[in-house]
Amino acid sequence: TAKATTEPEDIYVFVRKGAQISDNIPVDIEYQNDFEDLHKSVIEVKGLSDKAQTLHVDGKYELSVPGDYNEGNATSAIIATLLAGAKSE
Repeated sequence: TAKATTEPEDIYVFVRKGAQISDNIPVDIEYQNDFEDLHKSVIEVKGLSDKAQTLHVDGKYELSVPGDYNEGNATSAIIATLLAGAKSE
């Protein structure tokens, strides 16, 4: 599990906007699809928790691989990249 291999402060719970999650787990980040066609997707990512706000994750991101599954993967990659120290332009 993530708790066994990652420091708790580096674990972020993210969901598609409007998703229902159980166990009253606090959500740190949400994303939503703003545009999608056969060639790309545009997602909007927003930090909800104080912890997520420190990442400066808020923004729109264009993906060259459309689809729901890819949007979730991209959100995970965005979080990992920011945790590694990347800065947004």
